[in-house]
Amino acid sequence: NNCVYIYNSEGQFLFQFGGEGSGEGQLKSPKGICTDRAGNIIVADSGNSRVEMFDKTGRFLRHITTDIEWPCAVAMATEGQLVVTDDWDHTVSILNIQHVPNLT
Repeated sequence: NNCVYIYNSEGQFLFQFGGEGSGEGQLKSPKGICTDRAGNIIVADSGNSRVEMFDKTGRFLRHITTDIEWPCAVAMATEGQLVVTDDWDHTVSILNIQHVPNLT
């Protein structure tokens, strides 16, 4: 169903976000997930060939990159860079991303 499910530390379901599609906040075959230091959620949206950033409540913030063919795994490096693997061309990209402040 192309969603991300969020649970608390006791395993209790809290909320979900995403849903199938190619619009902002929608996902198609999400494969990898991580969080940054601010608690933003970063998702490798493989079917849409992009990496997305959501805030800690699941609200879409931005496309981090749209030029990776099949992003599969994402991880934050110790100095704040985002590491993304691409299953299409078997590469690893290291991206310098800027924190997006929470908008109210």
